[in-house]
Amino acid sequence: MNNLFSKKNLSYLSLVVAIVLMAFPYFYPTNIGLVIFLGLVFVSLMYILWSIEGGAISFLLFVSFLLATLNEDKTILLLGVLASIVVFASTFGLRKTIKNIKKQGRNYANFSEKSGDGILVIQDEIVKYVNPALADIVGKRHFGLVNRNIKDLPFRGLAKAIKQYDNGQSLHEISFENRYGEAVILEANIATISYNNSLAYLINFRDILRRIKVEEVLRQKEQEFQNLVENATDVIARFDKDLRCIYINPVAKEEWRVNPSYLFWKNIGDIGLSEDMALKWESAMDYVFKNKKEKSIYIEHIVEGEKKYYHVRLLPELDKNQNVRTVLTISRNVTEIKEIDQVKSEFLSHITHQLRSPISVIRWCSVMFLDDMLGRLTQKQKKYIRKIYEANNNLTNISNTFFNVALLEFGMLDFHAKNVNIVNVAKKSIEELRCGVFGKRISIHEKYKNQKLLIKGDDKLLEVIFKGLVYNGIKYGYSGGNVWVEIEKDGDNAYIKVMDDGCGISPEDRSKIFTKFFRSDKSKDVYGTGLDLYIIKLIVENLGGIISFESPNPNLKTLTGTVFYITLPLAK
Repeated sequence: MNNLFSKKNLSYLSLVVAIVLMAFPYFYPTNIGLVIFLGLVFVSLMYILWSIEGGAISFLLFVSFLLATLNEDKTILLLGVLASIVVFASTFGLRKTIKNIKKQGRNYANFSEKSGDGILVIQDEIVKYVNPALADIVGKRHFGLVNRNIKDLPFRGLAKAIKQYDNGQSLHEISFENRYGEAVILEANIATISYNNSLAYLINFRDILRRIKVEEVLRQKEQEFQNLVENATDVIARFDKDLRCIYINPVAKEEWRVNPSYLFWKNIGDIGLSEDMALKWESAMDYVFKNKKEKSIYIEHIVEGEKKYYHVRLLPELDKNQNVRTVLTISRNVTEIKEIDQVKSEFLSHITHQLRSPISVIRWCSVMFLDDMLGRLTQKQKKYIRKIYEANNNLTNISNTFFNVALLEFGMLDFHAKNVNIVNVAKKSIEELRCGVFGKRISIHEKYKNQKLLIKGDDKLLEVIFKGLVYNGIKYGYSGGNVWVEIEKDGDNAYIKVMDDGCGISPEDRSKIFTKFFRSDKSKDVYGTGLDLYIIKLIVENLGGIISFESPNPNLKTLTGTVFYITLPLAK
């Protein structure tokens, strides 16, 4: 409706109505006064709506109608109409050009007002225009500078710069003292424009002192980073989206016995790693690029026949659009720690192996007493024997857990690799756990987008993963809570999510939950060895997968719960 009554439509409507009204006396003559009156109305209206060209066209039409009426000669009217059309056609392009010029002028005015650079217009050595940015730089209201002589401005060397511009130099450095008494250096770019139909100088000011300070700070920070990285004892490298090494610090020569320049621009798969280790690197980097999150992995590297172990942190480096530009990797040599840990594992393996015989004896003796095989016991005696039996079972579980950890770390666990449908393993594991949820009334929800996903692995070890994560959700969940298990295909991988709405993992514990024997303050009242997640991580990594987590659960609004993510390669 607003478009219907626009100025343009009203102008065309008025043109048609005025022509009809003015032509009416010609075709139906009454008196010449009416023709003159309507003609003058027509001319006035066209001048108001169509400016000077509208007035000219309407005047030609008016004269044509008037002469045609007086002389009763339609040829005069035809000539007048043709002349009007010629005038209209010739002024149409001019009118459009003038309209565009006015529009550009408004756009330029808006640009000048909103520009971050200072803009000054000088004509005949008098300031004609100052934009808000320049007024802010100077520290005065813009009307405090307008109409002042160029010699009264606080800019030193401006008059000289304008003279040099006349000699062909357009870029200059001009200084002044701001309101705080600080020296400010401005870059002045001078050009000439037409201002109110006369020649004027347009001067664009840019505060280069601020730019110099910012550049200096950036240089200093870059230098600090460079010094830190160059003198670090860890191997620090940077990789681009194509997984090419675009920087590596000098310590790589000492740690990996390779010149850093040799590694530059090489893909992660071409720097001398084994196929398994290269795949581990690539999977971890893909994760960081995709999820914009830090990732940690453990890798082995053979250096001159000697096996070294490294803990690698992969950190995303974001661009201004918050996309991952590069990944920074920090590889710390943990060989000595690994060796100490190995000795400890050997000790645990030996101790647990030695404990198995006496534990078995205690178990079978307890069973014999409870079954009245050694004579009848009172109910009170059986109560205490049952406590011995239950405690012995806990001790058996701990012993088995320690032993399995040692075997996993040595790579000696009996591992029967075959194609296993991981969905079936998950269903079986969850079904066996359902009996343990009744006390807390916890609901277990399953969602499988694919009913058949084959993994190259051992079904018993896969059960350990599902039972461990789901049971953790039950143990640390609230009464009436939920545990969710979801499995789907993601490219060449099976993508597993185990979620809960329990107490979650506190920020101070997040870096330690996969650590051997770690028990948080929240778990003090819950039975456990502190090895479940450690074992699950070892199994996942032995299967060539990646495990990570988020806490609180991002799918909940309550800021509680945890989500564990596992990626396992599908069988080929």
